[in-house]
Amino acid sequence: MKKSKIHNFYNQKLLMQSSKRGYYQEKINFFLEELKRYNKKDKRIKILDIGCNDGELIKKYTKFGQVLGIDISKKAIKECKKKGLPCKLSDIESLPPKYNNYFNVVIAGDIIEHIFDTDRFLLKIHKVLKKDGKLLLTTPNLASLGRRILLLFGKNPFIEYSTKLPSKEFNVGHIRYYTPNNIKEQLKESGFRNIKIYGDRINLSNYLFIPHRYAKNLPTLSRNIMVCCQK
Repeated sequence: MKKSKIHNFYNQKLLMQSSKRGYYQEKINFFLEELKRYNKKDKRIKILDIGCNDGELIKKYTKFGQVLGIDISKKAIKECKKKGLPCKLSDIESLPPKYNNYFNVVIAGDIIEHIFDTDRFLLKIHKVLKKDGKLLLTTPNLASLGRRILLLFGKNPFIEYSTKLPSKEFNVGHIRYYTPNNIKEQLKESGFRNIKIYGDRINLSNYLFIPHRYAKNLPTLSRNIMVCCQK
């Protein structure tokens, strides 16, 4: 997919509306807890929020330091600017050299699954982080218990295969899928260390799930993978 087509895809009105689903509480709590932990060491940290959406999380992050949000959605950046939040219409590849070795923490919440060249994406994050800086990353788990159950019964485990089918609401642009071992291996290859991987919750059905306090240490079965690692 050409860059112009990618930008057009993520600037659909529908995508901005459906992106609200990314605000699940386990992810928000994970980011805030890690920022609080880092902030105890340094009160003036610089934070990059990749795919900042409408800025609702930027507002939460600002109490920990100086935040810059970036997104390729014009509507998202417009929403951020309305709220007076620091943001840029950009992807991480387009950030100028002044941001190299600049950020203490980079947050990539449910972003890597939308990226074609994930190796380059992670290397760029590594480049903009300061020495010992942290990457906080979340992504859906391909091998979650819920997906395994769907596959067992011959059903598509929520893997996108078309921009039109089965419905526009379903297709949010996922093109890469991870298991905990896959993401750990790739992060190591990209120069990251002290990689810690957690789960968010384990879905048993649409209405029944094992909560975070139990699923945290079972990332191989959890709905989403939550990663904290260091440059």
